[in-house]
Amino acid sequence: MKLTFKVLKIHAKIDFQEACLQLKKTNDIYIKLVKKLNILIFYETEYRRNLQESMIKYGLNIEIWNNYQTFLICLCDVISEHNKQINSYKLKVNIAKNNWKKKRQIKCI
Repeated sequence: MKLTFKVLKIHAKIDFQEACLQLKKTNDIYIKLVKKLNILIFYETEYRRNLQESMIKYGLNIEIWNNYQTFLICLCDVISEHNKQINSYKLKVNIAKNNWKKKRQIKCI
């Protein structure tokens, strides 16, 4: 009986370590995605500001204005997709966290 308990304890410890690694990996990806999103949002803000300044100072012909608008639409689409990816990883982080908590409880028994 002692041997079986030791084996179970070893497996619980291994499962806990794997859960820790999975949580770290998932959280690292999530953090990178959030940083990238912040960069994209900053870039969009700066681009819009430059567009506004150019329109006020110099006026823009329709071709240049259309190029700005097309780029901004594409940038908004990229930001939207990136937000979806972040939400997906937020869910994965929560799942990994719950798994880690469960493994931690089992390990402590």
